Amino acid sequence: MNFVFSLTETVASLVFHPFYSWTYMKTLAALPGAVFLISAALVVPACTVASLVFHPFYSWTYMKTLAALPGAVFLISAALVVPACVILVIFYVQHKLESRNARKKALEAEEKRSNNEKEKGEKNS
Repeated sequence: MNFVFSLTETVASLVFHPFYSWTYMKTLAALPGAVFLISAALVVPACTVASLVFHPFYSWTYMKTLAALPGAVFLISAALVVPACVILVIFYVQHKLESRNARKKALEAEEKRSNNEKEKGEKNS
């Protein structure tokens, strides 16, 4: 069941962070807590659907593998975590690369600005 939450959190960050930022900015003056109300309203259906799908799946799997391998449910659950972990690692690497590029661009802009100031100072002298 934990893999569902991991996968949901990873994928949802692409959609909900911009949505929450937009909602917060639009409702800041009237109701700053609106973003939390919306978040709660979106989490409840997701948990309900996950419970409706995965509890019967795990029960069915346990009953089918009880004689051969009673722990198969846990192995399946662990295997279903792998895609969420891969997605999370991809997003982490992508974030680090973007941060590095942004930092590099900022340093280059700072160097360019300081060189321009030096040139202006030399011309004025």
